[in-house]
Amino acid sequence: MARESDPRIVRRNSVPASPMAGRILLVEDDPIVVADLRGRLHALGYTICGVAANAVDALEAVARLEPDLVLADVGLPGGVDGISVAEEIYICHGVGVVFVSANGNRSVFERARSAGAYGWVGKPASNEALCSAIELALAKHREVRVTQSAADYHRAILANTSAAVVVTDTGGRVGFLNRAAARRSGWSAAMAIGQSVLEVFGQGGTLDPRVVREVGQRLSLGESGPWTVAIGAGLRFEVRSLAMEEGESPVHQMVWTLRETTKP
Repeated sequence: MARESDPRIVRRNSVPASPMAGRILLVEDDPIVVADLRGRLHALGYTICGVAANAVDALEAVARLEPDLVLADVGLPGGVDGISVAEEIYICHGVGVVFVSANGNRSVFERARSAGAYGWVGKPASNEALCSAIELALAKHREVRVTQSAADYHRAILANTSAAVVVTDTGGRVGFLNRAAARRSGWSAAMAIGQSVLEVFGQGGTLDPRVVREVGQRLSLGESGPWTVAIGAGLRFEVRSLAMEEGESPVHQMVWTLRETTKP
């Protein structure tokens, strides 16, 4: 039996938790860590909907179980690490990942952050740290779900198109971007959601915030576009309105499609 000092085991501190409801998938190949996390998360009031030991099983489990959050180790067997899996999980399923890892390498942490990790807990960690990371991640998950609810309809249509497409609210906050837009901007989907399109596609400040505000205001007044927004370097956005039914009233959104500027 593993001792309490085993570094794979998170320290057991008492936490007066009133946890946010959510179903958590564990992605971990060490059975001692799995047993420890399963028992402790259950005691804290969380529901463990499944366990996966590698990248392939993790992707299958997310598709089948539809968890609200994934708790994963960075190091996984099979040649695909937890960070790569996390980005694929978010892009394909919109589920965030909190890493529980003993890896203290700064470059690994930066990779996880760039991939859109919802949190990071070092091993071993207290119940307080684990619980706080999970609560923050579940709160973000719910916030993202609200932001994305009107974008679900066009996600499947836009996700694999070759053009770079971003969908924002009238204030320019990103609710969706496809893979082409992620590649062009350098932002992962997880990092971009909820951020201003000025940050994601600002390109050194060439995307004028006054233009973004004006387009949003005109859209709110019922105009449909399209509008052309130049961002320099031979590129422009073609912006159109999209009204989605959300309850009793339509939700207005802005669809930004990146185009090459045609030279005369």
